[in-house]
Amino acid sequence: MTDYYSDTLDWDTVYRAFHDPARVAENITSLLGNIDGPVVFCGFPEVAAELSRSFEIVHVDNSPTVIANSQARYPGVARIVLSEISEFLGSSNAKHVVISGRLSAFWKTSDNLRTIADAILAFPRESVLIDFFDESQVFPGQIVNFSSPQGRGAWECLDVEPSTTQEPMITTVALKIDYSLGATKASYVAKRSYFVSSSLKRWKEEAFSEYETSLLDGLVPNDPSFSIKMVPRS
Repeated sequence: MTDYYSDTLDWDTVYRAFHDPARVAENITSLLGNIDGPVVFCGFPEVAAELSRSFEIVHVDNSPTVIANSQARYPGVARIVLSEISEFLGSSNAKHVVISGRLSAFWKTSDNLRTIADAILAFPRESVLIDFFDESQVFPGQIVNFSSPQGRGAWECLDVEPSTTQEPMITTVALKIDYSLGATKASYVAKRSYFVSSSLKRWKEEAFSEYETSLLDGLVPNDPSFSIKMVPRS
């Protein structure tokens, strides 16, 4: 078992079974409110499709398989783009940005966070919404079980490497992940980044000094996560 984000899995099936994309989209819609213009979205593909009922969505993902599936399954999404999110934002003047599905779990160093911050700051934004795994909700030996009529899943916490002294503090968590959904089966070990919400909020207030930062609940229902929303200071 290795640390990977496998293109051999149909992630739409996993997300739909365990993470309620419609509810995630509902939460995001509520937080964005009444806005104009395109929303750059990076997260669960089906969430992009749900959001397209209310917004002009530009769905960005760095997986060719995810992009191909999204193009085939979700024709209502305005644009579907194969790109790293930081590279895309560095050249996009879209006023609204949503990075969800805890994709921040792949940001392992302060340099990774600085890269995404620079991309966001490349143009004025009216709203930025990002979710993060919450360090305070994980501990060694913890098992989080998922179930649905389609099958089951489980995340077992194997190890927690304490937060580094860098700002913001980043904790590396080793997870054993299992999914069994009919023909969709996987078992692997992954290392993901978890964050201290107060440390991350302090860092964002410094890195995005022209923005007001709010600490909010996670976007995914019943998830060990939190989110941060940023809007320009009035």
